[in-house]
This record gives sequence, C-alpha cells and structure tokens, in this order.
Amino acid sequence: MIGSIAGILTTFAFVPQVIKIVKTKNTEAISLQTCLLQVIGVFLWTIHGIIQSDMAILGANAVTLCLTTTILVCKIGSRKGEDAEQEASNCLEEE
Repeated sequence: MIGSIAGILTTFAFVPQVIKIVKTKNTEAISLQTCLLQVIGVFLWTIHGIIQSDMAILGANAVTLCLTTTILVCKIGSRKGEDAEQEASNCLEEE
C-alpha cells in the first residue's frame, strides 16, 4: 500500500512544475543540467522496465519521462530565446 502511494506521488510529482512552466513560460529557476540528468535517468528506468517486462516500472517512468522531457524542451526553448534576446541587446548597444 505505501509503495503504491509512493509510486503515484513520485510519478506525478512533476505535474505542478509542468503546469507552472506552461502557464508562465518561465524556466529561469530550472537547472538545465539537473533537468537533463533527470530525463536521462528516467529514460534508463523506462528501458529497464521494458527489459524486465515490468509494467509498473515501465508505466510510472514513461509518465515521468513525458513530464520531465516537457520541462527540458521548455528549458532549452527558453534558453534559445534568451540567447537571441542577448544578441539583439548587444547589437543595439553597439550602434
């Protein structure tokens, strides 16, 4: 029983973060390195679930992978936007 509750909580732990990022379009406080490591780790757990034919591991980590990948994509997208804004700002300062 406790294991099931823990599994559900950890699987859906990233839902509030995804909702906040999608609403605010702000990922400034998110560490790219941490997010990338989380996605890689959850991806490996998903592969482990496939290899072991363990639907609990596979299902939980597939959901978490989708959530953490969404955060990573938003973070990378916002970094590209920040880089473009910085370049534009630098160009304006030079003129």
